[in-house]
Amino acid sequence: MLKQLLRNQTQLIQMLNPNFKTMGKEKKYDWMNVCLTAISSEAEECRRHLPWKPWKSYKKFALDKDELVEETIDLFHFLLEIWILLDVNEEDIMAVYEYKRLVNMKRWLNDFPELRKHMGSKLLKEVEDVK
Repeated sequence: MLKQLLRNQTQLIQMLNPNFKTMGKEKKYDWMNVCLTAISSEAEECRRHLPWKPWKSYKKFALDKDELVEETIDLFHFLLEIWILLDVNEEDIMAVYEYKRLVNMKRWLNDFPELRKHMGSKLLKEVEDVK
């Protein structure tokens, strides 16, 4: 599925800039900075759809799930563009994701050892073996 999303986003980039694959480093860096700025902006839009004031009651708050999903998809579009500009593929992304998942789990286990009881022995070994 990620491969198809990368392909679809590449088509969109090619519509905006047919020569993006031959862009120099500086142009790619500029484009990535625009994407990161857009991600910050989209993240703020997402935050506005969620309650965040600890001093306020949200008993009557109604989450607009569809709107929030749409905003997170906007975020995802810009992440895809950065990965495309970095010339990484689905396998690269999944490998780094899996590594970071295990690293984060290891951090959680170091801080909260009681979480071990919620993990299967195979996963626990994978987490303990990660460097």
